[in-house]
Amino acid sequence: MAFTLSLVLLVLTGTALRAQDANLAASSILSGTIVDPHGNGVANATVSIRSEAGGSPHTVTTDDQGRFAATQLTPGRYTVEVSANGFTSATRKAVQIDGSPVSLSIALSLAAERSKSWWRLTLPAPSLPSLPPWTPGSTKPRLTPT
Repeated sequence: MAFTLSLVLLVLTGTALRAQDANLAASSILSGTIVDPHGNGVANATVSIRSEAGGSPHTVTTDDQGRFAATQLTPGRYTVEVSANGFTSATRKAVQIDGSPVSLSIALSLAAERSKSWWRLTLPAPSLPSLPPWTPGSTKPRLTPT
């Protein structure tokens, strides 16, 4: 009886391990780098990976060199959206995950500078003293009290 029980446990354990191995083989890793227009890594960028079949997105954040990795993605097509402060968002559609590692490099563009607000200060025209009357042909204006 002990031998039979041991054999059953051995078979069940082997079956469970094969199923786990099959699930790991069916999942994949999507990794890559997010860079700025100069090729430098963008730190703290948010990478959202959404299956085109639906479901919740898998979200990761880039490290100091702009690298990211998302693990245990099931095979299928994904949309990858990247956002970071100071940059325009970027989207890659139809990224195919087929059970093997996939690597992406996505370049972000600098966000357009926001229009600068210029304040115009309008002051009243300065009050100038009135000029004395001038007679054509005279060289000196005449001063007259006002």
